[in-house]
Amino acid sequence: MRRHLVMTPVLAGGNARPIPATLSYDPADPLAVTVVFHEATGEVCWTFGRDLLIDGLRRPVGEGDVHVAPARDGGGGIALTLVSPDCQVTLEASRTDLSAFLSATTARVPRGRERTTVDVEAAMTAWRVSDASP
Repeated sequence: MRRHLVMTPVLAGGNARPIPATLSYDPADPLAVTVVFHEATGEVCWTFGRDLLIDGLRRPVGEGDVHVAPARDGGGGIALTLVSPDCQVTLEASRTDLSAFLSATTARVPRGRERTTVDVEAAMTAWRVSDASP
């Protein structure tokens, strides 16, 4: 499932160019959400936990490379901060767009039921069998 939206970099001067993005969710990988930013120079892709986005709608969450929080201005935005070794950027997205996307994902795979959609034991057994093969 996919949702197209616009994310706007949060800049001190306030004159940011909106960036088209696509959120995607695959029930085969139920714990993850991917966001692809569509730039003239190519696409930039980040994958992170669905729970991070869900929790970030209500309160600041995250550590490491991805942080999510309600926007500081108290408006209808959600701030997504992405950190790489060379830079950091905070982008703002519509709470309405993110909520609609996340509601669709939890309708497909309810929160807390993600592990039941993936047969972890079968995968681990297959790995052991393939490791034992010459």
